[in-house]
Amino acid sequence: MRNLLFALTGAFLIMTTSSAQQIQPGDRPSGNLRGTRSPAVGRHGMIATSQSLASAAGLKVLQDGGNAFDAAVTAAAVLAVVEPSMNGIGGDLLAIVYDAKTKKIYGLDSTGRSAYAATPEEFAKRGLKDMPGNGPLTVDVPGVVEGWHQLLTRFGTISLAKAVAPAITHARDGFPVAELMAAEWKANEKLLARDPATAATFLPAGKPMTQGDIFANPRLARSLEQIAKEGRDAFYKGSIARAIVADLKTRNGLLEMKDFADHKADWVDPIGVNYRGYDVMEMPPSTQGFVALEMLNIMEGFNLKALGHNSADYLHVVTEAKRIAFADRGAYLADRDHMSKDILKTLLSKDYATTRRKEIDMAKAAKGYAAGTPAGAGRPTQDFADRDLGDTIYLTAADSEGNVVSFIQSLFGAFGAGFVAG
Repeated sequence: MRNLLFALTGAFLIMTTSSAQQIQPGDRPSGNLRGTRSPAVGRHGMIATSQSLASAAGLKVLQDGGNAFDAAVTAAAVLAVVEPSMNGIGGDLLAIVYDAKTKKIYGLDSTGRSAYAATPEEFAKRGLKDMPGNGPLTVDVPGVVEGWHQLLTRFGTISLAKAVAPAITHARDGFPVAELMAAEWKANEKLLARDPATAATFLPAGKPMTQGDIFANPRLARSLEQIAKEGRDAFYKGSIARAIVADLKTRNGLLEMKDFADHKADWVDPIGVNYRGYDVMEMPPSTQGFVALEMLNIMEGFNLKALGHNSADYLHVVTEAKRIAFADRGAYLADRDHMSKDILKTLLSKDYATTRRKEIDMAKAAKGYAAGTPAGAGRPTQDFADRDLGDTIYLTAADSEGNVVSFIQSLFGAFGAGFVAG
C-alpha cells in the first residue's frame, strides 16, 4: 500500500512510495543531529496540531481505539476553543482525507455560503463597493459544525457528542492561554473592545488575556453542549441558529433561518498535478489549492537540487513562482460553480507553466506579475486585494488502518467578523 505524506502547511496531500525507513539524516533542516528534532515515528497512529491540548485530545481518541477521523474532529473541536483568533464554530472547514477501506481520496468543502439576500444590489443599496473587512455583513453560514458531522457520519466510529466532550471541558473550566494566542489577543484588542458582547467574552477583565492566564468561555461551552445533545441541527435549525439570526438582525445583517437550514457541506473531487513523480492533491476552488499546484508546475522546470536548498537562487525561484501563481489567483479564483473548468485545467497544465516560467528572470526579482490569459478566460476584470493577515488552523491525523485526515478550520481574519453573536 502506498504511504501517504502530508505537508503541514495546508490541506495538501502528497502520495509517494517512500517509507519512513527511507528518511535520511540529510533530510533535516540542519546537519546537526542535536540541533533539530528527530522525525516522529509511530506504529499505531499520529496526530499533529498547533496546540498541545488539541493534540493530546486527538491522541487519546487514537489510544482508545478511535480512527483518524474521530481523532481529527476531536482535536479540531478543542482548537475551536483554545485558539479563538484562528478558528471556531463560527468559521469554515476544508479537508482532504484518505479512506483505507476504499483506497480513495475525498475532499470535503464545508465553507459557508453567503446569505440569499447578499446580492450586489443589496450592497450597492448600502453604499458599499467592496466587502467590509469585518462586521455583520461579512458573516456567511458557518460550516465547521456541518463539517464535523459529515466526517464522523461517513468515516468516523464515535458520536459527535463524544468528539466535542474535551472541547466542552476546556471551554467550561478554562485553559492556559498560549504565547501566540496572547499576542493575537493584544494585537486585536481594539477590535474586541468595539462590541460589548465581544468585550465581555474576550476581554473579561477589560484587557487582553496574557500568556498563562486561564481563559474560560462558558457561552461557547453551552453551545457545544447543545450540539452534543441535539447534533448538527442544533446549529443549523435549532436554538443556536435562531440566536445568531436574531442577533444579526439587530446589527442590520443579512442571514436568515433559511440560510442556515439550507446549508450543507459538499464532498468534492480533489485536483492534482504530478510533481517529479509525486501525485500532489489539493482542494478545488473555491479554495486556493490550485495556487500551490501551479507553483509546483512552474518550479518543476528548474533544477532546484543544483541550485542548493535555501540558496539565494533557490529562494528566488520559489518566490517568483509563488508571485506568478498569486497573480492568477487574484484574477481567476472564484466559487467553483462560477469558475470555468477550462480555465482551471489550463492553469494546472504543464504547457501553461512553461509559458509562465519564461517570465522569471534569474538575475532579478520582477516588479510585479500580471495574471496570465488561460484559454477562454479573456482579460481579468477585477484583481483580488491581498490582505496582510489571515487566520487558520491546520491539523493532520493518521491511524493504524492507514486512514489519513488533513484539514483546516478558518475564520479568514483574526477573530473573524469581530463580534460574538447570540
